[in-house]
Amino acid sequence: MDRGWFKIYRRLTESDFWTSEPFTKPQAWIDLIALANHKPGTVWIRGVEVPVKRGQTARSELTLAKRWKWSRKKVRNFLKWLEKGQQIEQQKSNVTSLICIINYNSYQAEGITSGTSEGTTEEHQKNTKGYTNKNNKNNKNEKNITTYTSNSGSPKLDFSMLTNQIFEFWKKELNHPRAKLDQKRKQKIHARLKDGYSLDDIKTAISGCKASPYHQGENTTGAIYDDIELICRDGKHIDQFIKLAQTPNAKLISPKGRQAMQNGQAWLAMREKGRENGK
Repeated sequence: MDRGWFKIYRRLTESDFWTSEPFTKPQAWIDLIALANHKPGTVWIRGVEVPVKRGQTARSELTLAKRWKWSRKKVRNFLKWLEKGQQIEQQKSNVTSLICIINYNSYQAEGITSGTSEGTTEEHQKNTKGYTNKNNKNNKNEKNITTYTSNSGSPKLDFSMLTNQIFEFWKKELNHPRAKLDQKRKQKIHARLKDGYSLDDIKTAISGCKASPYHQGENTTGAIYDDIELICRDGKHIDQFIKLAQTPNAKLISPKGRQAMQNGQAWLAMREKGRENGK
């Protein structure tokens, strides 16, 4: 029973159940295989186009750490361990990290040519056909959420499913059950996905906004600033809210608050200088 294949539905790795707890190392390895592209595609990382080959995934240590609920150090050590064992190769740049699954075809063959030793020829042919069809279907729903291709080989932007997932998460996380996905909100979410921010990145940014006292009403006006349009306004906002999610005790200072703090510092400096002159 130690030979042959068993199929794992790719959607399982996209479910909340799959990511509900910190990953085990075997689970993280399966997840890497699931995240790898079925076919060549393109990923946009902060406005830079990065080609991604079959068997590769463009995922940073930070993105994997969030997804697996690990520390970045643990992710880094795990990837080094896989690399040392000749399971993966890493190509790092100042844009992102490409992780290549060595012998990817052994895990995700386009068509299975051998079934389990106990299976009959008829069963094997049936299973092979089913697997191939499922694989073709999954090609249309790549897990690599910023990867997209068309038949002509040129980029084809289709973020509808991801946009809906992000919007529904925002509604639930920030308690806006009656909110509607209008065109302005949709455009902002699309723009950030096109920049290369992942589903997990934007979800983390939403959680960061929730963790910000300033955006939750602790400001001079008492107003709440947590619309998805604000969160996804630009890459700077996404990065800022991600940082807040990672350091929940941190607080954003409003422009007025920053100016008041600078005025206070200037006043203290002048007061100290006056004391020195009076000596």
